Amino acid sequence: MAVRLHQNNLRSFVESFDNFIFDCDGVLWVHAGIVPGVPELLQSLRKLGKKVFFVTNNNTKTREQFLEKFSKYGIQASHTEIYTSAYSTAYYIKNIMKCNKKVYMIGGKGLSEELTQLGIPNIGYGPDCIDEGTDVQYDDLEVDLDPEVGTVACGFDQFISVKKYIKASTYIVNRGCNFIATNMDDRLPTSNGITMPGTGCMVSFLATATRKQPIVAGKPARTSFDCIVHKYNIDPSRTLMVGDRLDTDVLYGHRCGTKALLVLSGCTTLEDVDKAKRSSKPDDQEKVPDFYLPSIADLLPAVIEMLNES
Repeated sequence: MAVRLHQNNLRSFVESFDNFIFDCDGVLWVHAGIVPGVPELLQSLRKLGKKVFFVTNNNTKTREQFLEKFSKYGIQASHTEIYTSAYSTAYYIKNIMKCNKKVYMIGGKGLSEELTQLGIPNIGYGPDCIDEGTDVQYDDLEVDLDPEVGTVACGFDQFISVKKYIKASTYIVNRGCNFIATNMDDRLPTSNGITMPGTGCMVSFLATATRKQPIVAGKPARTSFDCIVHKYNIDPSRTLMVGDRLDTDVLYGHRCGTKALLVLSGCTTLEDVDKAKRSSKPDDQEKVPDFYLPSIADLLPAVIEMLNES
């Protein structure tokens, strides 16, 4: 059952954690702008010696681009604190899979640049279509495959095409390449009344064609958390996941063995929590947060009090 935190127990709550993992959209900022108090809260947590991380399923932007957005909102952060699903994908390939071969990617510039920054050679970014007039059902269809490719990584690709799907499927099935996906979000958030299919749609296409399920880097899979643990050796029992969604953030926290705090500044209501709590599905029970607050900035007074006494 989700516990509503109050001012009289916020201090002991903060003291019980060494590490704070934040989702971004709906937690740090909303459509109207930065959530008031967030920049001060994050800096104050660091001054208390807490580790702060940001985990997002966005795979189209690099960490440096996220830093620019943070700066726009007055948030101080380091690229070492940011785990986009693109960076988590690259980190996992290099440091946990320890695959030194080239990556064929379906994805955008953000994924390509994160792979490159970690020294992972990659191909596939940009348009790649079958020539007009070619019948893709013909057995004599030819595609150029690179023998140095060892992994297929799939993110959101604005240039997605049948030819890319054919190449990726052939690498996975016929060449035995690893298969990793940045995330499985079925839709991208929009504010202009259109429905934008998300990365999960592209990944599902490949999973169906190859009859293989990928390693998933984004929430709610725990892959990005494994990357954080691999680098910083943090203790899950001393870690708090803060998010505004049940199906990604809260579920992610529980799958990682952390406590999960839901904030109501984003897209989830207490009615959604009650619905998950009453559900008979095991996965829905995992979506019930341990705690909730109207805003993450509600922690600020307790954190300031702790700083003043330290």
